[in-house]
Amino acid sequence: MNVTTIPENLKEYQKLITGSATSTKISGKVVFGSVYAKFYHTDDPKQTLEFSANHLPFTADFPELDPSGNEASIQFSTDNAIVSGASESPMTITLTNKVASYK
Repeated sequence: MNVTTIPENLKEYQKLITGSATSTKISGKVVFGSVYAKFYHTDDPKQTLEFSANHLPFTADFPELDPSGNEASIQFSTDNAIVSGASESPMTITLTNKVASYK
């Protein structure tokens, strides 16, 4: 899973890379994070699609600078998350629509 965001500052990136917000020391600890997003249907807000992923190991490259001064974005990746089966997946997807049940 990849998540792209425009950060307010680089503190979270510093913690991700070094293990501390001040970047004055390096930690060998893996940084874990969570992601949540909910989408609403335009014509019927009761129909939703939710994504939730908890306690995933994230990595990220330093954001590319924009010569014109626009905001930089960071893409966080969980490509190295080890999941051996669906029952271990940290990802939950919930679809709420007008269908009573699926068989």
